[in-house]
Amino acid sequence: MKKRTKKTLSVAGKVFLRLLLSLIMCAILYISISVLSSGLLSVNVGYRIYEQAEDESVEMIEEHYYTDDEEVLTAEDLELKENQMFTSIRVVPDTTAAVMDVIAQILLIVLLCIFPYSIMWQFGSRDDTNVRYRGQKPEPWRGVKVGALANAPFALLWLLLLAAKFGVMPGSFIQLYRLVTFPFLPYVNWLFGSVSSAVDADLWRILALIPTLLVVPAVCGVAYRLGGTQFSISEFLTFAKKKEDTKDDGEI
Repeated sequence: MKKRTKKTLSVAGKVFLRLLLSLIMCAILYISISVLSSGLLSVNVGYRIYEQAEDESVEMIEEHYYTDDEEVLTAEDLELKENQMFTSIRVVPDTTAAVMDVIAQILLIVLLCIFPYSIMWQFGSRDDTNVRYRGQKPEPWRGVKVGALANAPFALLWLLLLAAKFGVMPGSFIQLYRLVTFPFLPYVNWLFGSVSSAVDADLWRILALIPTLLVVPAVCGVAYRLGGTQFSISEFLTFAKKKEDTKDDGEI
């Protein structure tokens, strides 16, 4: 029993390390999506004019937002002095931003699930072999247990956020929570918006974070079960693709 517990903790540790790696990859993916959205989907809504003083300090002297019937202006359209600079104000429309956040959230969750999946599938496959041929007692929920242990540090962070809501922790802890939960950042931002202190956040919004804590245990549980049944999603998709190609060739 102690050996099995030690093995469970060992696999949970490996999954946790993969989760840390997923945070970095999710951060890169989210920043890339944000940059692409700003560059490709933003619209020109106005302009600002800055002026450089003799002491080389720069001050904004004009900020203008276009009305519906105004044309977009450029620096050439305005009579600027040599010490004045023109910049366009570009923003992503709210509807477009909301759609991109949904797409980003889906991609981030998929990326998060990839990291623990393979190791848990192999773990389930090995356990199935031990059950069949070595008399090991089956433990169907072992994958969920591993996932819960691996995700325990993030659950602890959620408890600290809850404590911050009631003043036990600094209210600014919510900013740290945003950073360490990058795979769910679009969802977290949607819940809390511009709230900078956990004290100011509604309790139901903090409770609404609970589903994010269930993703990793669920993925680990599913991957463990699929490994136990020797069902490979990649092989299934490859077989389905080959079967479709064969059917198309036959029709020709």
